[in-house]
Amino acid sequence: MPASYVAGRYRIFRRHPIFLFYATAKFAFFLLVCAAFASFTAMYRDVIPDIVRYGLMFPVIFLLGNYAFFRLILAIVKYENKLMIIADDKLIIVNCTLILQDDIEVISLPQIMKFDVERHGFLPMFFRYGTLVIEQKKNDVRSFHFIPDPFEVLRILNEHVRKLESNRINMKREAIGSVVAEQREHAFTEAH
Repeated sequence: MPASYVAGRYRIFRRHPIFLFYATAKFAFFLLVCAAFASFTAMYRDVIPDIVRYGLMFPVIFLLGNYAFFRLILAIVKYENKLMIIADDKLIIVNCTLILQDDIEVISLPQIMKFDVERHGFLPMFFRYGTLVIEQKKNDVRSFHFIPDPFEVLRILNEHVRKLESNRINMKREAIGSVVAEQREHAFTEAH
């Protein structure tokens, strides 16, 4: 599934695939540390007592490798299950990581004061991802990291806010127009 797609009236964004690259790089680093511990233990097996090799080094290598694998699996689940959904009048944030977190947050677009995009460094510029910062009326500031093409997301959000504002103004005009029409009709009937 791509990083963003349209489903009916909704525009759905998922994290940029570079997030998976970062998770895989961390996993590879932990495996290298495990390999370094294992090679150190193997090279100095004559110097290191058996109790240290089997009682300390092997459990450290085993736990570090399992920790790295567990972190990789959780990163993949987090990548697949963290979604930003833009609807006509709201922004829905789905954040689910199976066992650690299960959140759905609905932010009403009229409650948002401003949007900002942060994109610093070579990799975010080259791979077109960044951080979307949303400031709400309650002085809540929310940051959403690894957003693919954040300027496109910003454009879509601004477009939805503009439509909502236009609809609100048109509804006020219609309400004022109907009140004025009623007053004119009432004044006309009283005059005749």
